[in-house]
Amino acid sequence: MGKGFKDRIAFEVLMILAVLLLFCLITRVWPLVFLVVPGILITALKLLSLSGKRKPESTGPAASPPAPPRPDTERDVVRIAFGILQRRVTE
Repeated sequence: MGKGFKDRIAFEVLMILAVLLLFCLITRVWPLVFLVVPGILITALKLLSLSGKRKPESTGPAASPPAPPRPDTERDVVRIAFGILQRRVTE
């Protein structure tokens, strides 16, 4: 689960709570309004905290250079030679 997924879920919860608040105000169900308003505030704060923790992506020249190739060991040389011999025998 990435940050985008968490942001989307928090935004959807915020929208559901806003619609519920509107429904409660229209139908005059006042006791539910007192439950929905703190939910909206908590979700909005969570959404803000999720969006504030993002790190800026740097594409500058600060990337480290690639590591130099490691020298061949005796085992590598034997493996290469064996592959060459197998190819010659197969031909």
